[in-house]
Amino acid sequence: MSQRSVRSVSSITTEPPSKIDDGINSTFEDIIAEYKTTDDDTQSDRLIEFLCLTGRLKTLPRRGWILNNRCIKNPEPIAGHMYRMAIMSMLFDDGDDNSTNSNNNDNSMEPTKSTTKLNAGKMIQLSLIHDMAECIVGDITPMDGIDADEKHRNELIAMEKLASLLPPKQSKRLIELYREYESHKSPESLIVKELDRFDICLQAFQYERQEYFNQQKRIIRFDKFFQIALEHVHHPLLRKMVERLCRERDRFWIEEIVADINNHKAAAEALIAAQQDNLPVDIFTNVYPNGLTQQQMMNIINSDQNNNK
Repeated sequence: MSQRSVRSVSSITTEPPSKIDDGINSTFEDIIAEYKTTDDDTQSDRLIEFLCLTGRLKTLPRRGWILNNRCIKNPEPIAGHMYRMAIMSMLFDDGDDNSTNSNNNDNSMEPTKSTTKLNAGKMIQLSLIHDMAECIVGDITPMDGIDADEKHRNELIAMEKLASLLPPKQSKRLIELYREYESHKSPESLIVKELDRFDICLQAFQYERQEYFNQQKRIIRFDKFFQIALEHVHHPLLRKMVERLCRERDRFWIEEIVADINNHKAAAEALIAAQQDNLPVDIFTNVYPNGLTQQQMMNIINSDQNNNK
């Protein structure tokens, strides 16, 4: 019999325990022990333990939205990010037939002639597994100052602990899928990583709009996420979606902030960021509701810069 306290299955909670923050300042043993159901070690008990542990992902926040003065109110949970990635994965062709989408139909997420046939089922699994270790180690961000190798090592240990709760076949499969995603070598793992980057951009734009409209025109911009996506997303349709999202974001910031004629600094930042995207868009040649053209906008920016010297 283990020396640690043991609870019955009926008493176990599916919510993160109050004494556990997000895993970063807690040991694996602390978290595992908190969700341990019984020492009888039956398969059903281990499965319940696995589900309760992974259930923490439904309430643990994506910490990147709240650190470094970002302070997004009620940020998405880790499971929310994984869920939308799984939905996007579901929309890809599963490769059951030998045809490719030669019509380049924007309403389909099937591969075009320039892409490899993808297994949508595997992509869904990779999407649901790629951040699963965070139910134990927490959402570790670059701002936490933890070495990348140490982060990956801790996450692998966490995945092995989770896998140990599953039957042999499922346990082996869980680790195989996790290693496949981390290696970024298979076509599916590469696309899922691109889905990861796209979902971050989509969520970032949603938060930018949310903060501007709901928090007294608070201006917060996640330019880095969009820059990374533009550099690393290559799947034809995903690339189009990223570029479309960037265009809509540029348009939003220029139209909203330029309309607020007293916010020249933010307008300048929005315009400069949009120009750096180097996208084939014509929004700067349009006249916006306040009557400012691109040249007039640049004159205002230059005037502000001269006044601040």
